[in-house]
Amino acid sequence: MEYFAPGFRELQRLTLRCVHRAQLALARRRLAAAETELGLLGWQQAEFDEETGRQVDQIQHVEREQGRLQNAGSDLAQAIRALQEERTRRHRELEAGRARLTHEREEIREPLAGLESRIAALRTREHDFEIRTPGLDREKRELDGIYTQLLLVQPQPPRVRDELHRVRDRLIAIPNEIADLRSQHLRIAADLVAKDAEAAAITGQLAVLDRQLRDLDTAAEAADDQLATELREREREKARVEIDIEKLERAKLNPYREIGRVLADSGLGPVNQPNILQRVQSLRGSVGEREHAIAASRELTAQEDRAQLRISLALVAVLFIAAALSIGAFF
Repeated sequence: MEYFAPGFRELQRLTLRCVHRAQLALARRRLAAAETELGLLGWQQAEFDEETGRQVDQIQHVEREQGRLQNAGSDLAQAIRALQEERTRRHRELEAGRARLTHEREEIREPLAGLESRIAALRTREHDFEIRTPGLDREKRELDGIYTQLLLVQPQPPRVRDELHRVRDRLIAIPNEIADLRSQHLRIAADLVAKDAEAAAITGQLAVLDRQLRDLDTAAEAADDQLATELREREREKARVEIDIEKLERAKLNPYREIGRVLADSGLGPVNQPNILQRVQSLRGSVGEREHAIAASRELTAQEDRAQLRISLALVAVLFIAAALSIGAFF
């Protein structure tokens, strides 16, 4: 009785079958792609049976639908470009309008700083009048009292007479100073009114321009939001059309493969690319070889004595476990 040989033979066959299965899966994928390509390139070059004819009709229907969707996608792409160009144009117009209004605002605002400085100076002078006039009135009242007291001094020595002259001269000068101050005040008040009116006019013009800037921004933002919303809708619609086109393209793969199989079975290939048919036939041979190798391996496994094979596999497993433990203990 062989104890280890059947197990080792079966392990070798199992390993080879795994390799053949991997190769078979790869060959089948390549064959499917090649048959699909053969059907895609050669479906118009041969006569088919009724079932394959239905596949051809299905492909033609799908291609017509694809053509319609592609035209719709092209129209949507053109609409998207037009919307993008419109947004760009409106952005340029907005920037130009803002630049124009901002430049105009700066030109109007430029004299305002100097005007405000002059207004401040006039208000300071006006305040001086309000302070100086009561002071002169107080000084006049005080001098009147002094003048009266000096007149009561009899006889008047030279010092008193000199003081009387000085006080009288000052009493005569004070009304003139007050008159001059009032004249200056009237001129300052008139000038202040004019300057205030000028500043108010400039401020009003600036307010108008600020409102125009806000209105321009508001209108531009609303228009841009509308365009952006429409653009997103078109882009979503275009994306849906592209998805539908891709689905139709995938839907054609199976009919194309069925047609490719019929062409390969009939030995018919595209006139301008006969190598596609040769590739399908080669891949079919490769698939058949892998399937045959797997079947032959299974047949050899079936010829083994089941009981002896199970015992041998168990012994081989024990041998591998012992070897693994020995290697683990060594390291």
